Amino acid sequence: MNQLDIDKIKADLARIIDSTDFFFDTRPVETFPTRYKIPSIVQFTKLGYATFILRLRANALSVLSLLRVVDKNNWSLYHHSIAILNRASLLDCLYIMAWDKDRNFIKELLADSFQNLERNKYWRLSELQKASLNNFRNMFCNTKINVKPSRILEIVGDECRPVYLLYDWYSKTDHFSVLDSMIFRLKAQDQVDFLEQATKVIIESIKALYLIFEKDATIRNVLIKKLSR
Repeated sequence: MNQLDIDKIKADLARIIDSTDFFFDTRPVETFPTRYKIPSIVQFTKLGYATFILRLRANALSVLSLLRVVDKNNWSLYHHSIAILNRASLLDCLYIMAWDKDRNFIKELLADSFQNLERNKYWRLSELQKASLNNFRNMFCNTKINVKPSRILEIVGDECRPVYLLYDWYSKTDHFSVLDSMIFRLKAQDQVDFLEQATKVIIESIKALYLIFEKDATIRNVLIKKLSR
């Protein structure tokens, strides 16, 4: 396992955190009163933009924290947690690619969690609670919802295949299976190489968000510069 590669990834993750911190520090007070407070639900684009940045920042911070304490003797155990975090981030990156192609996709994505909660019988919700969740769902999207990875492949096409395959590989660590144990036995350097590729995808996805949605050119340039090596 090459320590220089680990250091390079840690530096990339630190840049993600620095850039996204600046993002939240420059939001208008009336839109984002605090870093973790959600804005008005009618602001679909702003809400989706900020939520993706917040999620990718949080996972980058967690992965960086793990890399700061890892060594060659405990790498495989720490890598398992890193892989699960990267799986979530790479799915967000696929969502961002779909949103770039279809600007209405964010409405389905925002509505999906309300729909799933309303339909989950194990929550034993009252009819009034179900109706309230359904109303929230309809505020975001009142048409059919499909945010599965297969749908993303349909929207984006072969352009997202490399990212999808990387996501799919990391997904094996998030579920009980024999493939999970096979990933555990991969050479540490191979795992580091996958991690470096995932980190690059995350950086490019955040850049894409800045380029698409950041209206202030001066702020946008600073955000992207902070991500660059």
